[in-house]
Amino acid sequence: MKKNIAAFLLLAFVLASSPEAWAISWEHDLAAALGKAKTEGKPVMADFYTDWCGWCKKLDKDVYEDAAVNRLAEKFICVKVNCEVDKDAFSKYGLQGYPTIIFFDPAGNIEDKIVGYRNAVVFADAMTKVLDKIPKLNANQQQPAEEPAVKEPVVKIKRAAGEFNLSGIMGSKAIINNKAVAVGDEVDSAKVIEITKTGVRLLYKDKELTVSIQN
Repeated sequence: MKKNIAAFLLLAFVLASSPEAWAISWEHDLAAALGKAKTEGKPVMADFYTDWCGWCKKLDKDVYEDAAVNRLAEKFICVKVNCEVDKDAFSKYGLQGYPTIIFFDPAGNIEDKIVGYRNAVVFADAMTKVLDKIPKLNANQQQPAEEPAVKEPVVKIKRAAGEFNLSGIMGSKAIINNKAVAVGDEVDSAKVIEITKTGVRLLYKDKELTVSIQN
């Protein structure tokens, strides 16, 4: 029993420390991957390869099992496209050889391309540059909706030619006689000279009038 436990622990240690533990989780349907990218807001890393391509196998072994590449790959939808199965891919995406890695943005547009083998350091750098170009989408960081203006009590001040009606103050603007005005604006021949949280000062015929909020 103890031997079985020791063997199991040894096997778990070997698996955890082996390169295979870093293997990228690949999808195999490009159309589905592009659709998933739109939903999740992630870019796509598509590896176009063939079974007979030696450099493709070297990329799988030396690059895709690299820890840094794997950490970056978590930010992509990763898909492998076997061009011996998808025979239209070569002409459709303008491939020149294998392996070819095409990076798509979340909308499905081609963002960048790697043609041929690159070592893990160069490959990770290319992935980082693609990620830097992609806007970071965070559904929890939506712009707050603009708060509706709070209607204040209507205050009236009589003047010779009529009356000023203050119906609300919204930050740097006030509603006077159904017109939104700021400091320096004019309303019915009166110039706005100051807006505070509690009222508005007007200059009318060289005289100052104050329209204040009264609860």
